[in-house]
Amino acid sequence: MLSFEQLSALDLRAWLGSQHEAAAHLELSQSQISRNGQQSLILLNGLGCALHSPVKHLHCDELGLLTKLRQVHQWMRFRDGRGLRLQSSCWLRHLVLEPMPDGWVGNQASLDRHNDCEALALLENHVIDAALVTGPERPASDHPCLDSVVLSRQPLYLLVDGQHPLANERGLAASEISAGSELAHSSFVHRRCRQVMEGLDQRLLGPGQRSRLCALRSEPPGPVRRYGSAMTCLIRPDLRPLDFSISHPALDVLVVHRDWSEHGAIRSLVQLLRQRLQGMQRCIAGLELAC
Repeated sequence: MLSFEQLSALDLRAWLGSQHEAAAHLELSQSQISRNGQQSLILLNGLGCALHSPVKHLHCDELGLLTKLRQVHQWMRFRDGRGLRLQSSCWLRHLVLEPMPDGWVGNQASLDRHNDCEALALLENHVIDAALVTGPERPASDHPCLDSVVLSRQPLYLLVDGQHPLANERGLAASEISAGSELAHSSFVHRRCRQVMEGLDQRLLGPGQRSRLCALRSEPPGPVRRYGSAMTCLIRPDLRPLDFSISHPALDVLVVHRDWSEHGAIRSLVQLLRQRLQGMQRCIAGLELAC
């Protein structure tokens, strides 16, 4: 049977994307993290899981053993009020999770690792305890085991580089925007957000034209446009919102497993995040707290 230390080492190493960070959070040496992780893989492979990396196990649990163990470990984290795991999107991580709330551990090395660190799946599997996500990433309202708390709403913009020819223009038409730039996204943008961007951009282009979304390179081949929130503008002052209205607000959402949605640690986290967001209203235009 997997011990608490072995599974914690395996999960944290895979989720955080760093053996060094896992060791720091568990107050163990990196060699102990490596040894516990390898022993865990050997045990899991012996049970027929066929795992060859410390990441794949995050979503592999054919026999249901990992889920049962993780439920116990999650109960221990909530009982002790420490080591609670919070995954977050890029903008919220930098703006509302510094410093990290007491008792919580945040993901730092998994910005572009959403394929391996899909927040909703990690919540369902009890690997993490809460996730700060954008509107497109939140679960459906009838999800069988996850609950959502909308924390805030803010305007969504089309953003371009400050040197873009359209950056200082007023009263732009959709045809001017589509002709003068290509739709792009940063590498860490979640696939569901990319789908929303493509849908919004398709409406921008109109019938008979197809939007093509490309990943931003270090040196884009030409002028690009991207969708971003008011928070994006705060973190990236080099980007300018185009003078074009988008009737689609950006949402900031906390998602938790229903088993723990009423726990004191979750209630305290919601209250703290709302307080921090409220303090940011003076510097983020259009940021509204959700009731």
